[in-house]
Amino acid sequence: MRLRLVDGQKIKFKAGQYIQLVAPPFPGNPEPVFRAYSLASSPSEQEAVELIIGYKETGIVTVYVHKFLAVGDKVTFNGPFGDYLRDSDAEIILVAAGTGIAPIRSILYQIRDEQIKRKTTLFFGARTEADMICAEDLYEFEKTIHDFTFKPVLSRVGEDSAWQGDRGRVTDSIEKYLADGENKEAYICGSPAMVQSTVEALLKKGFKEDKIFYDKFG
Repeated sequence: MRLRLVDGQKIKFKAGQYIQLVAPPFPGNPEPVFRAYSLASSPSEQEAVELIIGYKETGIVTVYVHKFLAVGDKVTFNGPFGDYLRDSDAEIILVAAGTGIAPIRSILYQIRDEQIKRKTTLFFGARTEADMICAEDLYEFEKTIHDFTFKPVLSRVGEDSAWQGDRGRVTDSIEKYLADGENKEAYICGSPAMVQSTVEALLKKGFKEDKIFYDKFG
């Protein structure tokens, strides 16, 4: 979802941060509700933001966005808040699953736009190829970002699938491809269970706890 700021407003944020989107009262929801969503767009763009919002029947704001919000409607949000990409010379390890790709996509835009010369690897877990959100952007980043590698891994592809990439979970790819945690920083976004298992996998590889940054969504 793309939101364009109006009345000459601009937003300054850092890759990895989030905003709080407001769902106004609508049928089934009697009062305004705030929910946090990671910014998925480039920090260099200050007149609009992009969000990646999956549909969840029990989620008030996701129902509002998918069922009631229309092109041209005005919405309210506040922010930005939260963590962001650190300025260092460490190798960057990005790990995402599902809509958790949102802040990771923003980080990749920043790396591209600022021409950051740090080795970067993205491990992205999805169920099937159809569930690989923003896959076209991610493959394009391999062409436009210095020393960037995209490692998608699918957990629910059938034996008859033509998929040639890795199968399993992101932790399987971490075990397969990462040698150690020496001079590396990790940025993770996904469900609480995914984040926990990924943090455990990285610690086993020798990552320092203060070099692992994550965002959980429920």
